[in-house]
Amino acid sequence: MEREITSSIQEYRSVIQPLWRTLSGYALEEYDWDLCDAFADLCDRIFQLTVLRSNGISGVKKARQYDQFPAEIPAFVCSPAPGAETLLLIPRGSEGGWTSRVENFPPERWRLLFVDLYDFGLWLPDRTFAYILARAVPVESAGASPRYYALLPADTTRVLFRPPRRAGGKGRAVSGNVRRKQSP
Repeated sequence: MEREITSSIQEYRSVIQPLWRTLSGYALEEYDWDLCDAFADLCDRIFQLTVLRSNGISGVKKARQYDQFPAEIPAFVCSPAPGAETLLLIPRGSEGGWTSRVENFPPERWRLLFVDLYDFGLWLPDRTFAYILARAVPVESAGASPRYYALLPADTTRVLFRPPRRAGGKGRAVSGNVRRKQSP
């Protein structure tokens, strides 16, 4: 059963923004990859608490931030606002970097699968994580598809949890039971 988890993604975003502002002051050099790795570790845990645990979702792992070809979460489907201008990112191969162009992603042609939040200013202390990085998968693909990504505006993109069905159509491969908070 599909359900919206956008508010949990926004909560995750609101927690990591001030965390980055604080931690960026501890950089020992301009490109402090140890600091980025520590931040990515914290983001993984915060995502687990604010998005997965709060929605009763298990069996899901988010890609590490800054992976060259980050993996998507197949059960997290992104839905940009109608008419939203989005950016298609095409990896430039093993040397890193992206080629980009503005693109529309009609849902009948593309599935946009959540990867993580994204921001261009990797070393800026005031990062806002203004984008959702999503894997753009052509609906018509029958197997492996090129590694395209999309940057979607985080403020206006909905994220839906669609648990996949197990083989045979029974049960779910990913748990999505919602646990209600108990009053004291």
